[in-house]
Amino acid sequence: MRKLLHLFTHIYTQDTRSEILLDSLGLENHSMAGDTRFDRVRDILKQDCSLPFMDTFCKDKKVIVGGSMWEDDYRVMTSLIKELAPQSDVCYVIAPHNINREEIEEFRRLLPVTSVCYSQMTPTALREARVLILDTIGILTRVYSYAHISYVGGGWTPSGIHNVLEPAVFSRPVICGPLYTPYIEAVGMYKAGGLIVINDGTTLISAVKNCMYDTDFYNTTARAAGLYVEQNAGATSRIVKA
Repeated sequence: MRKLLHLFTHIYTQDTRSEILLDSLGLENHSMAGDTRFDRVRDILKQDCSLPFMDTFCKDKKVIVGGSMWEDDYRVMTSLIKELAPQSDVCYVIAPHNINREEIEEFRRLLPVTSVCYSQMTPTALREARVLILDTIGILTRVYSYAHISYVGGGWTPSGIHNVLEPAVFSRPVICGPLYTPYIEAVGMYKAGGLIVINDGTTLISAVKNCMYDTDFYNTTARAAGLYVEQNAGATSRIVKA
């Protein structure tokens, strides 16, 4: 693979670490442009993210969205929902990574509050439920726009966390599990103060309560998440211009 790198006219890197690596290989035909994914995510703000069923479900409530959830994510989220069960002004949207009916039903059985699946929702069920499970694909990005707090799944699996940029672009706090370090965008967001890393259900509860009851903490974290995306955008135009 190193031999192939000499065949490129120019290489645009995502970060300075990659530039240092290329320098160590004796390559000079490179420069840092950044990550084009930031541009794709920023463009989400130009789209219409409204969803009528979400307007019905989360009316007058704070929404906690759990995206791309795996088994361990269900476990910590269940702890959070049980802890906040008495608070009727909080609702949850859960998007499974794999739409497995048995896993979904097992999760629902453990919940202390009412729940409904997207495939079976009715206006009445949406108004009565505290948990909405998205047993469908293709709408999570727009659902993130309704979040007061976003939790990104995958932080307990070897494959690692999923996309933290999509919820962050809406300037809301983002939470994930401990396996985030292989992803430079997650590491950068954590250093910027927009990503909260938790280790278990107890620390998830603590993080969510901090966001809900400490206005300064919430605003600072939310602003840092959105600003991180904005400040790292622009790679596409730099590459195209060159």
